[in-house]
Amino acid sequence: MEEVELKLIAGPSFDPDALLERLVAVGTLVDTESIEQRDTYLDTSGAELVSMGLSARVRAKSSGRQVDVKPVPIESGLVMRRSEFTAPVSKKGDPGRTLRKLLAKMLGVALDEEAGPVLSLHTDRTLHTVIVDGSRIEVCVDTVKVLGGDDEEAGAFVEVEAELVEGSEAPLHRLAEVFSALDLQASGRSKYVRARELLALPAYDWSAEAAAFDADTDMAEAARAVCRQQLQLIRNYEPGTRIGLDTEHLHKMRVATRRLRTALRVFDAAFTEADRKLLGRGFRWLGRRLGAVRDLDVSVLALPAWRQRFGPEPEAGWDGLAQRLELRRRRARNELVDALDSSRWSELAEAAERKFTNASHACGPLADHMGPLLEARLSAFEAGVQTFRATHLLDDAHQLRILGKRLRYTVEFLRPALRVDVKPLLKRLAAFQDNLGDLQDASEAGAFALRELEEDGEANLAFALGTLRGSASAEGEYARARVDGALDTLDVDALGAGLRKAVGAA
Repeated sequence: MEEVELKLIAGPSFDPDALLERLVAVGTLVDTESIEQRDTYLDTSGAELVSMGLSARVRAKSSGRQVDVKPVPIESGLVMRRSEFTAPVSKKGDPGRTLRKLLAKMLGVALDEEAGPVLSLHTDRTLHTVIVDGSRIEVCVDTVKVLGGDDEEAGAFVEVEAELVEGSEAPLHRLAEVFSALDLQASGRSKYVRARELLALPAYDWSAEAAAFDADTDMAEAARAVCRQQLQLIRNYEPGTRIGLDTEHLHKMRVATRRLRTALRVFDAAFTEADRKLLGRGFRWLGRRLGAVRDLDVSVLALPAWRQRFGPEPEAGWDGLAQRLELRRRRARNELVDALDSSRWSELAEAAERKFTNASHACGPLADHMGPLLEARLSAFEAGVQTFRATHLLDDAHQLRILGKRLRYTVEFLRPALRVDVKPLLKRLAAFQDNLGDLQDASEAGAFALRELEEDGEANLAFALGTLRGSASAEGEYARARVDGALDTLDVDALGAGLRKAVGAA
């Protein structure tokens, strides 16, 4: 089951009666009821569920108890979408045992320890069921008391939750605007996350310790620090990637893999030829498997927008495409999980850990290398700009985006050793890449449709794919002008001068 909901934090001037008045004004009130909820959240002593980006609660209901497992989104946005798995707990059953069975059955996860209570939430809920623009929505005003493991109250808060029951999610965005005048602010955080903050429990955090060095540090040591950071990010996002409930885990694991591969190329002199080959081939192998799933994730996430943009007809065509995408995504995920379970991945990770920790040789102060390292990527980017300006080919625009990404990564790697603040320059490069992202999305959508059209398919599916292919082609043509505009905004000459000056001042 998937939840689609809007979460808002209530400020001190929030008035529940004013909320009800707004609901009646924008929709049709169907029902109002009062509910008491008692939830106990579970985890192991080693916080295994937190490391996987999951929450698990035991909810007491009039019909009995049940265990619910949900992901805690990395980046939830305004509207939070979450899968949920539920299993009943027998009358004399152990919730921890039920949780273990649920995780094993639905997610293939085995806990190393028994899960026990972490905290409890006592919620007094007023639930309004409304119809807004044809969508059925449950709007809940929740007064929440947070109890620690010793059942002592640690704090309380008021939250408003609007959950889509049936229909389009567009009315949720409308409600967010309506509620903004009622001292309600979009939260993007679950009750459990807020409760953990009140109890000062470790946060859901997948970050890695920043690489620390300066211009006098030996380049090989700085290179190892950069690579260690990226390797740690890869390992941190691996549990959530395996589970697959929040696609951001895989996306961020792929980005960290890409950054690590770039670091190995940028700092190639810091590693022996044998190590470069071993690590380069290994992380390229991992990156391809991550990329295969990510490309399908992007298409699956884009499908609702495609259907809405081009209309529901032919419905059978879009449904067929959704089924085909899900089947291929499942196969790609299985191959990825098999790769992560393989000895090749475990041996690669162990080898990388050793080589990023132990020095093989020295290269001299980083300050002596920074200029050439930057110049190689900056010159390649400037040449890519000239090529695109001359040809305006989509392939050259795609290559320019890659070159810009490599340049940004290189500057980010060197940033701890720079005396000049390059953050504004990095923000400009990131904005440029975002502008090219629309072009990339159109290109990938068109390529996807073309690949699928080459497969056997019935007429409705072919019609839907043809519509997508034609739209992507038109967007690609329009995007060429947008790339020109993005380059003008970026001001490549000023960017190059600023970066060369920053490295020269180190």
